[in-house]
Amino acid sequence: MQAKEIFDHLGHKEFMSYFQADFDGDSTPTLDKKMYSGQAPDEWPKAASDVGVFMAKFGQVAAKSNVKNATAANFTSASSLHDWLRSLGSSKDAYLNILPERIRAPYTDSTEHMQQRAAEAVKLLEQQDYVCLQNAVTRNIKLKDSQIRFNGNNIHATYGPSTLDASIFVADVLLMYFKQTGVLEHGVQYKTVEMAQKFGQALDEERGRLGATEDDRKQFWSNVSLLTGWEVVRRYVTKDNVDEILARAEHDPASVVECGLRLINNENIKNPNFLVAVALALLY
Repeated sequence: MQAKEIFDHLGHKEFMSYFQADFDGDSTPTLDKKMYSGQAPDEWPKAASDVGVFMAKFGQVAAKSNVKNATAANFTSASSLHDWLRSLGSSKDAYLNILPERIRAPYTDSTEHMQQRAAEAVKLLEQQDYVCLQNAVTRNIKLKDSQIRFNGNNIHATYGPSTLDASIFVADVLLMYFKQTGVLEHGVQYKTVEMAQKFGQALDEERGRLGATEDDRKQFWSNVSLLTGWEVVRRYVTKDNVDEILARAEHDPASVVECGLRLINNENIKNPNFLVAVALALLY
């Protein structure tokens, strides 16, 4: 779906400046390529901060109630995460079997809690109150003249919660961190950690500036944390753009999945910095 179609239904065409129609034909490297090769790492946190500000502002106008001629809007029926979680069903074995074999035993007694948290995520994803773009991942972002540009031709618009796009972006950045392990020196790789932090801080601060209450902001990050955790697990299990991780023996699949599980299991995350610290097991 193209950006133009989205904003034909949603209005607010001032947001079109964030989207690039000739994205695929442009030789500018995508953000994921820069991050995997270690190119211009000081640009990454600023780009993530700009994505956060965009999401906060877009969230102000993206309510489903603002969509004109909604029946003609060619939006997908549900997010990839929603469909995957529903496909797991109610069997405890299904949740255990998605885990790498090395960590199954410690989680044998935790499958009931995983089911509960999956049900919470599905319920959240079925709150279809906002237009979600589902394309804010690093392979769909470029920096043009120091400004972020999203791929204007690769949007998977759906209705969902206001937290979905933020969760997809944070999960993508966390997975990039694991892709960089053993490839980049630690100081450069840490820019990816800073990137996740700056994104969250910018999104949170801009939402506050636009009127979100402190309680709303805390609940927002609690929901983002839950969806991010499941999105990390989904992408690894379904092999969704994680080839760099799967192809290298030194990557421990358990480390990637445990990153997601820490977010799923921790119900006390109320701000973006703590989210990143929990995901990557950092000091906070």
